[in-house]
Amino acid sequence: MPTETVQVRVYTIEKCGFYKWGGSSPEFGSLPKTLASLLSWSTGKALQDTNTFDPAASGALGTFCLSLLEHNGSGDFLLVLWNAAPTTAAGVANVKGSSPVGSPALSTTAIPEGTISGFATYFWFLPSEGRVVTAQVHKRATCLHELKQYMKGFLEKFSSHTVLQNGEIIGYRVVTGSEVRSDVWPRFDTGVIRRAAFLDVIRARRPDIKRLVRRETLALGSADDPGILSKLLGALGLDPPAVARDQLTVTYQLEMTPTDPELASMIHHWSAKARSGDERMGFEIDGQKLWLDEALVKSRFALNVKWLSPEVLDPESLLAALEGIRPKILALETDA
Repeated sequence: MPTETVQVRVYTIEKCGFYKWGGSSPEFGSLPKTLASLLSWSTGKALQDTNTFDPAASGALGTFCLSLLEHNGSGDFLLVLWNAAPTTAAGVANVKGSSPVGSPALSTTAIPEGTISGFATYFWFLPSEGRVVTAQVHKRATCLHELKQYMKGFLEKFSSHTVLQNGEIIGYRVVTGSEVRSDVWPRFDTGVIRRAAFLDVIRARRPDIKRLVRRETLALGSADDPGILSKLLGALGLDPPAVARDQLTVTYQLEMTPTDPELASMIHHWSAKARSGDERMGFEIDGQKLWLDEALVKSRFALNVKWLSPEVLDPESLLAALEGIRPKILALETDA
């Protein structure tokens, strides 16, 4: 099998199940049960019927279950999601890269009827460790935000705990026949694992910071990106449909030396946003950039994997490859 470089990031599972308002522990539900329930629910379904949340309400275009596999030995799961990309009525719009700004040379590629344009993202769940690992290839967005929406939407609408009456959700229960409760809500959330020593280096070098740098991978059609993209594309004389890509990478910078409170605020803001895994914030010191995401638990591995297509990894080969380096990935936290 060919070798592919895969970047992994390790996150904690902070919440998965049904919680009372403000509760820190679930009243019922767990990560293993949720994944097993998702596997049962998705088996035999058409991909187009596996979206779990309202795309219009979230600002996304739809997220679907491409594959879900369980490893019999470890109890781990690999979830592959398909993230829909924007298209026009005529198909996917293309712009010639050498055309001048303000006068783009446009064309359109027709999309076969019944297909969903998009890209795959890969999430390896380790329930026994309370971890989820994103596996990133070709510098694609990890779409951790979409994963959280997907899992919460499943818990809310389609899990074995959901109770429906005339098509409406009336509450949740532990098992069939038990009390229907309206005092619990579905929750799914992840957390970052940070290397504190790296952040201490940045704090110590705070007076030497000359420039703030921010780089984002914007997945077109996701909830967080339309406003930013509209401004950027408008400045180039383009409309969003004119961009024949499902994601864009943008970089912007600001010359300043932050105060201690400002640096603390930026680190706090990044810590919350870092859960998406698709943006970088850094500081230029002595001509070198120090990126905050270097404080995250992550690494690159050369894995023997197969491709189903030029865009989609074979899930079985990816799961087997990840299981083969399971101890190495868990050991990444030792330095955190």
